[in-house]
Amino acid sequence: MVAYQEYGITLSEAQFKKILKAGKNKSSVTIRILKKNLHGDHKLLLTQTQINRLNKATSGVDLTLSIAQVKPIYKLFTDYKENDGKTGGFLPLLASSSFNLWWNWPRWRDSRRRFANAVSAAKNARSAEANLAETQKA
Repeated sequence: MVAYQEYGITLSEAQFKKILKAGKNKSSVTIRILKKNLHGDHKLLLTQTQINRLNKATSGVDLTLSIAQVKPIYKLFTDYKENDGKTGGFLPLLASSSFNLWWNWPRWRDSRRRFANAVSAAKNARSAEANLAETQKA
């Protein structure tokens, strides 16, 4: 039995669709991981050999995922799609939220940062307006 470990990389939407297509067809898939995407928030089950290749990479890497590695991602996605829009119960909520968290984490984190920056800018603008009003009164 091969031991798999979770490893985070950054997947593009096209790579994700390619993995899903492989899951649907029950086949392995090869994806090209660029150097800038070798580390990220999309968790894949990889062998120690694959992890070593990613860590040693000086440029991009062609990563071949077996059916056993593709299957959990495909299952998570199909569970999400089957339960999307259904109401009631705990499992649909769990399936959809776990998939959303897995796929949207990088976007959510960046959106949160942008929101925090916007709030900070708005507070600074209000403060500047208040200071300007005080100086105009005097």
